This record gives sequence, structure tokens and C-alpha cells, in this order.
Amino acid sequence: MTLVTDQPPQPPKTFMTWLGRQVAHIKHALNTDVTAAENQIIYRALDTQEHPHPDHPNVTLRRTTIDEVILKKEDRSLNDQG
Repeated sequence: MTLVTDQPPQPPKTFMTWLGRQVAHIKHALNTDVTAAENQIIYRALDTQEHPHPDHPNVTLRRTTIDEVILKKEDRSLNDQG
């Protein structure tokens, strides 16, 4: 039985094809402008609290809180003006 398709046959995936893709990913990452980020975190505080469970001494209750101040790109241009 022969399978008939309209697509041309795909070349076999070789090590060189994979390596070329990896080099392209790295090249793209190196050319990406990281200073063009939309938001900038200007303050970040991480607070972790741990307490033993009152009924089960082998169980620890943990609460983690992250406080952040984020400066958006539009707000930075307003701050620069005045």
C-alpha cells in the first residue's frame, strides 16, 4: 500500500539540523534588546513566616509574601518630563 500526499518528502532530521537550530536560538537571544522590557521592578521584598501547626507538631505552616513595586514603561516617560 502506498501513501499519496501533496507534500514533498521531509529531509531526515540530522545532528547538523539540530545544531543549526540551537545556534539560531542563541543568536536570536544575543540580539534581543533586554532594555526594551515593558516593566521595571524597582522594589521587591520576600517575606516567609513559619509556624508549627497547633494540633500536629510535625506539620509546619509556611506563608510566603512577595511585595513588589513595578514601574510601567508609560509612567517612566512621565517621570522624566517633570
